[in-house]
Amino acid sequence: MLKICVLVGMAAVLSSCGSEPAPEQKARSDARDIAMVEAAQTRLPPLVTVLPQSIADADREQIKAAGPHCAFMPEGLGVTGPTLLSNSTRAYMKIDDQLIALSSDPGGPAMPMATWARYTGKRFAIELKLPPGSTAGADKLTVSLVLRDAYQREVHISAGSLVCSK
Repeated sequence: MLKICVLVGMAAVLSSCGSEPAPEQKARSDARDIAMVEAAQTRLPPLVTVLPQSIADADREQIKAAGPHCAFMPEGLGVTGPTLLSNSTRAYMKIDDQLIALSSDPGGPAMPMATWARYTGKRFAIELKLPPGSTAGADKLTVSLVLRDAYQREVHISAGSLVCSK
């Protein structure tokens, strides 16, 4: 009797191992799983606005800001110094007490002192925009600075002066 019970139990266990869902049910389950993965991959993180900080003299020494360069001086942010320093190859901003280096985009519009209107980094990209009708020939320009995150969303915009020197 014990052998019969063991055999019946083993047969029940083995029969459940080979069962697969119906093809229609499997297709619905696969489609739902694919939709969940695609939704997770296209979901953007929350937008976080950024407030650039002044670049202090000690920061300038750290980045060795010498030679022809431009400094963006924002209006109305309550900062005491420039929030952007740029030259022909790099731009620097201070965000959350860290200096962020960005590489120039020489395919974009040229600015004074061999600087550029666009710079790009891993976490941020900046663009300096001139008002309509102005040109980039002067040593002091009124511009807007647009800071974008890695997803090309605007996280900061400020108006100010771009002051360039040798």
